[in-house]
Amino acid sequence: MPTAGHTAGRARIRLVLSHSGRLAIVAALAGGCTHAPGQPAPEAMTAPAPIVAAATTMPLDRYAPRPAEANDLDVVVKRLTTACMRRFGQAWRGGARNDFDLLRDRANRFGLADDGLASGFGYHWDIAPAAPASPQQAPYLHGGAPGVPAGGCAGEADARLGWQPAEFTWLQQLRDRTMTLTYADPRATAATRRWSECMTKTGFPYAVPADAETDPRWKQGTAPSAEEKRTALADVRCKQETGFVGRLTVVLAEQQARAVEENTPRLDAFRRMSVAAAARADALRGDSSPTVPAPSGSTSTPLPPGMWRTKETTA
Repeated sequence: MPTAGHTAGRARIRLVLSHSGRLAIVAALAGGCTHAPGQPAPEAMTAPAPIVAAATTMPLDRYAPRPAEANDLDVVVKRLTTACMRRFGQAWRGGARNDFDLLRDRANRFGLADDGLASGFGYHWDIAPAAPASPQQAPYLHGGAPGVPAGGCAGEADARLGWQPAEFTWLQQLRDRTMTLTYADPRATAATRRWSECMTKTGFPYAVPADAETDPRWKQGTAPSAEEKRTALADVRCKQETGFVGRLTVVLAEQQARAVEENTPRLDAFRRMSVAAAARADALRGDSSPTVPAPSGSTSTPLPPGMWRTKETTA
């Protein structure tokens, strides 16, 4: 039963869910020929859930900023916002997390699914969101302080790029709604029950994966405990044994396809806006003179053309 596909070169990659719940990767040549006449058909190649999930393009993924676009948007918005905050005497730096990149966690759409991350980091594998602005900074960041642009320094940065944060929030909410509908589907609840039974047998009685991930014990420190790592590894292995990721991927693909059909004009408009904003960010990021001036007393010199990207991160 094919659930999603995308073209790579002249081959089409299809995801097929077997009776065991494992996703299989099947390569078929464009035009419908899958093997030479008289030769046996090639068997589907199974792959670990994180690899398959990361390669799976869901219907709404097509509208999200690409990783390189998200990288440009994140760097430039933070630079523009920082420059504005400095104009008002506010020292502010954005966090390390890139909230523009909705495709970052594709391999872990349904919770932690990588046993390497589980054994090494437990549930502390993701970058924490930035801390909220202080009460003193908030009126400058979001608006309200005397002389600050409408929407604050964050709004000024968005306007400079033509970025529409309200539409981005809508896209995130749409994705979240398809995930909620997915978990409510009987096929997903059955898969969750099998996962829970597996966890109970291995000594970790949780009803749903979110309960394991958000166990209050994991918040007692910034580093994962040995017990957290054991729990996370059991979580991932039970997902693998029960075909949890594969089964929910099928349902999510259906829900997102329906969401796209119902919201195509708005999604198309968002994608056009996103591409244009990312292009402006790319141009600003390679400018010969950085938007953000060096702090007072700094010995740093302006970056030459194109060095913003190299200095900040690879895009």
